[in-house]
Amino acid sequence: MDQDQLLAFYYTVTLGSTVNAANKLNVTASWVNRLIKALEEEVGHQLFTKKGKHLTLTPKGEIFLKTVKRFFAEYEHCLIEMGKISNKMEGQFTLSLPPFISSSWFVEEIAPFIKAHPNISLEIKTLTEAPDLNEGKIDIDIRPLSKPDENIIAKYLMTYDIGLYASKSYLQEKGSIKQASDLESHHLISFSRDYLFPYAPVNWPLNSISKTKQPIVIDCPLGIAHAIEAGLGIGPLPNTVANLSQSSLIPILPETLTHSIDIYYTYPKALSESRVVNELYDYLHTRPEGPQKR
Repeated sequence: MDQDQLLAFYYTVTLGSTVNAANKLNVTASWVNRLIKALEEEVGHQLFTKKGKHLTLTPKGEIFLKTVKRFFAEYEHCLIEMGKISNKMEGQFTLSLPPFISSSWFVEEIAPFIKAHPNISLEIKTLTEAPDLNEGKIDIDIRPLSKPDENIIAKYLMTYDIGLYASKSYLQEKGSIKQASDLESHHLISFSRDYLFPYAPVNWPLNSISKTKQPIVIDCPLGIAHAIEAGLGIGPLPNTVANLSQSSLIPILPETLTHSIDIYYTYPKALSESRVVNELYDYLHTRPEGPQKR
């Protein structure tokens, strides 16, 4: 059994005839018929039956088709995985981020890298929980470091500073903040129902404040920025994101209420020789000050 026989069988089924399969494979229809006959002799079962001028699968052919489909799916997956560890700047990669690192700003940050390497296909996903990189569904994850894993490489990438902000109009209406306890009388906007700041220590004072109130919960920096601009309350934002706001946002006690998060670039050891994975890290790690850095 060879690949030509499997391709003749597969395309005859999926394209509807040996003529269409022949056109796809750039051979003659009689050659496709010979390949199919040789395949049937090799497996010892009739795979097709003729109804008029059309070929239809036998029950055994249906079973064989499932295996062939799995084979070609695995084959394509294998080619993609091998391409990831190529020494060329090409291939398909999936990268994930937590919600508090806005994918829109991240795309803007890496746009020059993607433009410089048009043969790289990058799929970016926003995931609340850290993915299991050993499953192979995600190639690169960028977030605070979770539990150590001997099969995962983790490289420090940046420190993400998040502070509390409010609009000028909100503070004029509700009053200024002179100490952290003053927040108890204000409307809060939070990344989650349980914590005001993402990845803040459990015993951080502001976390208890968020639990005593009913905050507006928005898990996206852009959404929080819009809510703050609209005067809905006080909320956490990456400092550089706040600086990009269309209106002037007021930092709240920045000396004491800024939360710093170390961000890591993680990927499976199987991709340690991937030129794309390594050069993307070098690019991000050496970027000048921008939306992703202090």
